[in-house]
Amino acid sequence: MLLCNADRSLMGVAIVPIAQELSLSAATVGVLQSSYLWGYGIGQIPAGLLADRFGGPRVMLFGLVVWSAATCALPLARLSPLPLVSLVIARAIFGFGSAVALPATSATVSAFVPVNRRASSLSAIYSIFNSGSIIGLSTTPSFIATYGWPAVFCFYGAVGIIWAAIATVLMPQSVRSVQVTSAQPKALERPMVLRPGGLTQVMALLWVHCVIGWGFFLLLSYIPTYLFTQFAAATGGSSSLSAVGLASSLPWLSSAVVGIVAGGAADALLSRGWLMLRVRTTMHAIATLGPAFAIAALPFVRTQTLAVALLCLVTGCQAFNYSAFHALVATVAGNRSGFLLALTNTGGIVMGIVANLSAGFLLGRFGSFGVLFGLTSALYLSSFLVWLTCIRGDMLYVSANDH
Repeated sequence: MLLCNADRSLMGVAIVPIAQELSLSAATVGVLQSSYLWGYGIGQIPAGLLADRFGGPRVMLFGLVVWSAATCALPLARLSPLPLVSLVIARAIFGFGSAVALPATSATVSAFVPVNRRASSLSAIYSIFNSGSIIGLSTTPSFIATYGWPAVFCFYGAVGIIWAAIATVLMPQSVRSVQVTSAQPKALERPMVLRPGGLTQVMALLWVHCVIGWGFFLLLSYIPTYLFTQFAAATGGSSSLSAVGLASSLPWLSSAVVGIVAGGAADALLSRGWLMLRVRTTMHAIATLGPAFAIAALPFVRTQTLAVALLCLVTGCQAFNYSAFHALVATVAGNRSGFLLALTNTGGIVMGIVANLSAGFLLGRFGSFGVLFGLTSALYLSSFLVWLTCIRGDMLYVSANDH
């Protein structure tokens, strides 16, 4: 998970020299930034089905090999007569391989982690996930300044392939042999259907994940661009890019730290007798209302320090969703959690594509982030309202024989 987000974040910084080298417009940058989401979206449902069938750990390692190979190969696009097209294809393949990340995680936690420990476990996993952004964003500028942008992709891709080989050798046999969830070893042999009324909750969860996808992928792609164009470009030089890379990593540090705290708090509330749905709803309120306020305030700040502080508030509040949305899915979907998370994450990915394309269009049209941030704030508010009115916390799937 750490390598997944580290590899994702590389393009957020490298896009600056790539755009300069290839003379890309803002709209074209939006297309390139969104291209890995095309493969990521296509791979979601297959990844979820495979994770539920063969176990999350094995599916995760297979995906790691695929996305790391694509990362290594990305610099070869420079040698192509159509470098932009080649970059888009490489990024799409990278996205297809990394599609395993969330479904494999959900399937693993549902199989091996008891309900009263899932919030803290998921928060720890996603904190490590977000630490990948910290590492990628903080190291990429110096890599680029010293060796050029292709070197950073080759290095991180090689690390992923080596780690996949080591992890495959070290994986315990008890994990390697798992093909169905250990808690319900026969469940996958029985047809499972949505319970009556379950479709409303699935659609609500889908919209919630759509908003998560919009915010997450927009920030992952555009925090460095926002800070560079609004505050650092005037100073020029590679030192500005390095400073932006370090500043861009701070919001993800906030997410990693706050996520662990939020997970522990959620499990503590459950142990004190709070109802599961009440805990998840409280966590989700923080995860949506906090970002809605902070992003709405961003167009009015005039210093990079305050902008970074607000971005830290956005990502820190977002981290509460690991104890809200992700923990709820792992509970109410049972041994279909990999599939359900893949389904909702597909919506999140589509929204991530729309967010990146919209960002390119809106930045080209208005020349600032104000409209984009206002739209994003409104989407967070809609997620809060949909959850409050539609989510009930009941088990979504029942045996067809009991239906």
